[in-house]
Amino acid sequence: MGWMVSRTLLAVLLLAAIAVERYMPTARQPSKETAAALLVVALAAYMTSAAFLAAPAAPVAHAGNLLSRPWDLLPAVLFLIAAACYRQLRNDRNKQGAASLFDHSLFIVASLNVVCHASAAFSRQLFDGPFFLAELSKTCSYVVMLSGALLEQARLFEQVRSMAVTDSLTGLSNYRRLISVLEAELDRSRRTQRPFSIVLLDMDGLKIINDQYGHLTGSRALVRIAKILRNHSRAIDTAARYGGDEFALVLPEAGKDMASRVVSRIRERLSAEPERPALSVSAGVAAFPQDGDTPEKLLGAADRALYAMKNHSRSSVQNLVRIAACL
Repeated sequence: MGWMVSRTLLAVLLLAAIAVERYMPTARQPSKETAAALLVVALAAYMTSAAFLAAPAAPVAHAGNLLSRPWDLLPAVLFLIAAACYRQLRNDRNKQGAASLFDHSLFIVASLNVVCHASAAFSRQLFDGPFFLAELSKTCSYVVMLSGALLEQARLFEQVRSMAVTDSLTGLSNYRRLISVLEAELDRSRRTQRPFSIVLLDMDGLKIINDQYGHLTGSRALVRIAKILRNHSRAIDTAARYGGDEFALVLPEAGKDMASRVVSRIRERLSAEPERPALSVSAGVAAFPQDGDTPEKLLGAADRALYAMKNHSRSSVQNLVRIAACL
């Protein structure tokens, strides 16, 4: 009786999970939906136990019958339905590119339990062949479920950790990650007595792009710049979104000359892009140790150099306008 109640309850809960997934796929009201899911679990447990307690005792199979335990076919059928549902769910998520290892493990678990109860239906005594196959399938299902849950938790933890240090729009490191990298580079450079540089880049004319082309095009422009920073950086470099339309690039073991060449290469790559609108950036460079020995000092020095470059460019444009007017 304990075997039948526990195994049938597991099958019923797998089917209940499918129902919850289908009718409550997103948590709009987490507290109410959690309470509803717990109510489904409690009702499934109560109804399963009550059904078995109210049912008559299982008949004793005769020696000539093919199935010695035909009542084991009930959970087998329930697990078969659950396996079919999880297979369909897995295929739907595969099409969307959202299937996880846990989805595959649920399908495998339901299938192993079908094998477990189908073989148990042929078992005539303890420790015979069908009994061992049923126990082996049941144990394997527990191992698969536990492994799938642990691997899924590890994947989710890594995803959350990555989201905590990554800018959601550009995929570059965010400000928190930038400060962490700067502190690590300062410690390393103090030990090795080697310089490193930080570059601040500011996108030119983002407001004009937003006004003329729309904010979606402005966001696309930020993504384009992020892609160029990522593709034209070394593996040891760190590209980050500093904030708004500003980006930062940390260049380990690179002096100001190398940083200036990197800036020139980035500006040339932007000017050669065929996609419109055309993009350009202004940049400021600061190096350790001559420009500062803390993240705040280095960022401040790079920021001053950046705005000096922007003011110089603005003055050059104004002079060209005056010359054109005089002509």
